[in-house]
Amino acid sequence: MLRVRFHGSVVCEPRHQSWFSPAAEQLLHTFQVARVAADPARVPAAAVPGGRPGLVYYRWHGTPEMYVSAYTSTTVEALAAQVAAAARTVPTWCIFDNTARGAATTNALELLARQAVAPATPSPAGYGERGEETATSGEQWAMSPQSPRWLPGGEGCSKRR
Repeated sequence: MLRVRFHGSVVCEPRHQSWFSPAAEQLLHTFQVARVAADPARVPAAAVPGGRPGLVYYRWHGTPEMYVSAYTSTTVEALAAQVAAAARTVPTWCIFDNTARGAATTNALELLARQAVAPATPSPAGYGERGEETATSGEQWAMSPQSPRWLPGGEGCSKRR
């Protein structure tokens, strides 16, 4: 039903270990749904992007305390390298969701600086660069290296208008 009604990019962040089986991976691949690479990963396979080939999506919640902890410069540097490597071949997204104490913005700006891309002025609140309607939450931001613009994003979700 999803693909009958919507042909755009879809990403899911499964949290139950049953989603990391070969059968689930094949299901995501068949319906062109990318699987988030999350930190912290609830199961080891959750740390690696999967599902739809052709789209990579990182969602970093903060470690050791989810939604609160800031990432170290060393960790951001490693993530920046992963993002850059993936972005050479496929659309790649990275969202920091460690917003409780404001770490998301600092970590995202550090990652962006390591990508050697200057951020554009954010779009008006509630809308992304191509007209996506987004729900905002705290200071969470999404960034795609193919189109280095900061999009306000709540819970990492956006919908085309």
